[in-house]
Amino acid sequence: MLGTLVLSAALSLTPAQTPTLGLSNDRITFGGEFGPVRPSNKLLPGDVFFLAFDIDNLKLDGQGKGSFTMSMNVTDASGKSVYEQKPVKHEAVLPLGGTKLPARAFFASTPEMPAGLYNCRMTVTDVATNESKTLDKPFEVLPKAFGLVGMFCSFDDKGEVPAPFMGVTGQALWLHFFVVAFERDATAKQPHIEVQIRAYDSEGKPTIEQPRVLVVNKDIPEKETGIPMSIPMPMNRVGTFTIEIRAEDKVSGRTSRMAFPITVFAPAK
Repeated sequence: MLGTLVLSAALSLTPAQTPTLGLSNDRITFGGEFGPVRPSNKLLPGDVFFLAFDIDNLKLDGQGKGSFTMSMNVTDASGKSVYEQKPVKHEAVLPLGGTKLPARAFFASTPEMPAGLYNCRMTVTDVATNESKTLDKPFEVLPKAFGLVGMFCSFDDKGEVPAPFMGVTGQALWLHFFVVAFERDATAKQPHIEVQIRAYDSEGKPTIEQPRVLVVNKDIPEKETGIPMSIPMPMNRVGTFTIEIRAEDKVSGRTSRMAFPITVFAPAK
């Protein structure tokens, strides 16, 4: 009992520890910085590696303002750097209080990126305290193959205002992605890609009788290796839906598919 009392007294006399800088809740996301957790860390060449995490205990002033720098270094399996972003200073404000600041970063692989294992290292430094923390996140680039890559969601057609896979009735989301590793017709020297977009309700039933169909078969420059596509998705009713996008390369016969949830809420009253 005496030992317990002595330990308790010693702990009570210890000065309060200042919370230290930390990085937590790290996850690879699908569909942009506000998307859900990606099912795996495997990417096709040309895909985008989206990384989200929280910065904990950034030193703030009385108005909830703080500043930090963030850098990225992507290395291959041998440790060789394949992409580096030097430290960039960011200003932050936490008007709602708390100690967590959501952060995100992304790395866009190229269509010709070699298959293999890679590591993304993020380094965050608190400008006020000069304290730094690092976060390592491995990922794998798969062999080159026909597919849909670089998917992200926005509130605008240009993709300048990132959005989560949710909104309220009356809003519209835009779905952006690329079709890569397609083949070209031997005569016309053009690809022939058919993309189908379909929504399903919470019971798995199609919301419309037929899917929307987009066809790309002309005006693609010879050196173009990725076909960009942007699709509007008006949110006209409340519910939870699954959006399915299918692509077929009519020249090679190869197909690719992606599916993800979208939630539509009623406006606030």
